[in-house]
Amino acid sequence: MTSQEIHEKAIGIADVAFIKKFNGFLDEAKQLFSQAYELEKQALEFAKSENLGEPTISVLIKSVGSFKLNCN
Repeated sequence: MTSQEIHEKAIGIADVAFIKKFNGFLDEAKQLFSQAYELEKQALEFAKSENLGEPTISVLIKSVGSFKLNCN
């Protein structure tokens, strides 16, 4: 998988997590945010190793932080 494919998978999981969160299913949302966080972290590592540069790296860093914050 490429960093883009991993990122897209993480975003898909995060989308579901946000829906769960807004509907009050906080435990499920946290689990999904945790999955998204791990995937996005992996995408970031791939992007660094593939020398994808900016703004890709910054976008991934922001996503990693956002998902981690939503995990509490």
